Amino acid sequence: MPRLRLPAVAPGHGDDGQAGGFSRQLLLNLVGIVLAGTLTLLVQKRPWTRRRRAMSKPAGA
Repeated sequence: MPRLRLPAVAPGHGDDGQAGGFSRQLLLNLVGIVLAGTLTLLVQKRPWTRRRRAMSKPAGA
């Protein structure tokens, strides 16, 4: 029988080690997604902050 690759099926077939691996991989993927999203927003925020400051300065200042 080929190794079970579906996380929902592995525990039902007594393959708890594989289910733990799936859980770790899922957690790693979610952490990576959150980290990438946070970094993207921080990088995009910088130009908008500069632009807002430049627009709020009085003319000739």
